[in-house]
Amino acid sequence: MGATCSIHGEENEGVVVRALLSDAARDAGWRIMRRDEQVDGMKRWHRRGDLGAVEAALRSSENPEGPTDNEEVAEAVIRCDKSSEDGTMGFFVAGFVRGEPAAKRSTGRGAEVKGKANGNDEAEAEAEAEDEDEAGWGGFDD
Repeated sequence: MGATCSIHGEENEGVVVRALLSDAARDAGWRIMRRDEQVDGMKRWHRRGDLGAVEAALRSSENPEGPTDNEEVAEAVIRCDKSSEDGTMGFFVAGFVRGEPAAKRSTGRGAEVKGKANGNDEAEAEAEAEDEDEAGWGGFDD
């Protein structure tokens, strides 16, 4: 989950797009949490993201292919603008889901294969794979 107290697209949807386009996120299989996956309160929130801000961030990125469907990203995030009936100074929330790392997606091999090769059970192999993924995380680059 990520949140800001900002109402500015470049600080909200722009950061989400940059995060999703980063090599680290792509390698680890991160994606936006779709609206239909969110908890009830988030799912029912009426004010969603700014599609124009998602598209602007994508246009200004080095990789204009996009993190996913632009409308899906805008629909997945939550906004609350100041001076609205929401009664706040403004906020922004985005949820992320960690998927399968690129290495596993490209080879089709998961922890089960690794576990069998090392003589470990599946749970130990999954824990080892998660540790390796965590160790490789260096944050998002500018």
